[in-house]
Amino acid sequence: MGFGEITSVSGISFLASKMCGILGFGYKSISVDKLDTFMDLESTTTNKTFSMYMHSNPAKSYMMIPGWDKDANTIDTHTVSEQKYWALNLKGVAQGTKSIKVADNLMAVIDSGTSLLVGPKEIVDPLIAGITVKSDCSGLDSLPDISFTIDATTYTLSSTDYVLKVSAGG
Repeated sequence: MGFGEITSVSGISFLASKMCGILGFGYKSISVDKLDTFMDLESTTTNKTFSMYMHSNPAKSYMMIPGWDKDANTIDTHTVSEQKYWALNLKGVAQGTKSIKVADNLMAVIDSGTSLLVGPKEIVDPLIAGITVKSDCSGLDSLPDISFTIDATTYTLSSTDYVLKVSAGG
C-alpha cells in the first residue's frame, strides 16, 4: 500500500483539528492515481465492513474494522448510492422547523475526515439564513438546529455541533 507523509500544513481546518492521520476509506475510483485503497488491500478478512461511533466526547468516539459494535446504543445503516464518495440518499434538510426543498436524487456525502458542510446554493442559503455567530461565540444556544434526513433517518445538529470555536492569540 502506498504511503505519504505531510510535514507541514496551513489553513484553519488543519490547525483547529486534532487529526493524526488519514486512512483513506474512499473508493478506488477517486483515489490518487487509482491506487488501491486500504479496504481493497486489507486481506485478513473477507468482511469489508467498518463502522464509526461518534460521541459528543471525542475520547469516547471509535471506529471498528471490520464490523460493528453489537452493544452500541444506535446503529444506523444506509445504502451507498454512488461508489465514488460515500454518497447517500438525501431526502430532506431543515433549519429548525422550516423545511428546505431538496431535489430528487440529491446525495449527501459523508466523510469521517471532513468537518465541513457544503452544498448547492439553493439549499445552503436558506439553511444558514439568519444564522449569525458573534466573534466571542456568545449566544450559540439561541441559534436554530439544522437537520439532514438521509433515507428515513433524520440527523440533527445543534449550534454547538455546527459552529467551530477557535481561539487565537489568547
